[in-house]
Amino acid sequence: RQDAQKIGLVTNNDIFSNKEIGSTNAEIINNITVSIIQHSYGKPYISMDKNNRFINEEEAYYLSAILNTDVVQEYFKFTFSERSYSIDFNIKMPLYDSENEIQKEMATLAKQAHEVFGNDNEIKAIKEKLEELYIALCDTVS
Repeated sequence: RQDAQKIGLVTNNDIFSNKEIGSTNAEIINNITVSIIQHSYGKPYISMDKNNRFINEEEAYYLSAILNTDVVQEYFKFTFSERSYSIDFNIKMPLYDSENEIQKEMATLAKQAHEVFGNDNEIKAIKEKLEELYIALCDTVS
């Protein structure tokens, strides 16, 4: 409960009294876990954003692309301790739009990087292209 309030998922304790997601931490953990599994069953991933919006595989690769750019990695390195990161970080990360060509290309490249993991030359080339795309994406959003 306290963590949900801290990150802004809930603004008061009323949500915990209506039994929708549970009134104890154990009930809440169980119900949220069951919900995630129900919405992810049969898919090759389990993921959701901090607003409890489930994301698809292509969007997961897009987010991975952003988080693995050198500029974002440097931001994390100098902003947070090595042991933990806030989920409220201050980087440009527009919601995924499957019609946005830059975002689609970033997702594709991140998937390719996953497939060639261990091939340092290919990974380096992909990361350089992702860096360029991320900078271009940042230029398109306010």
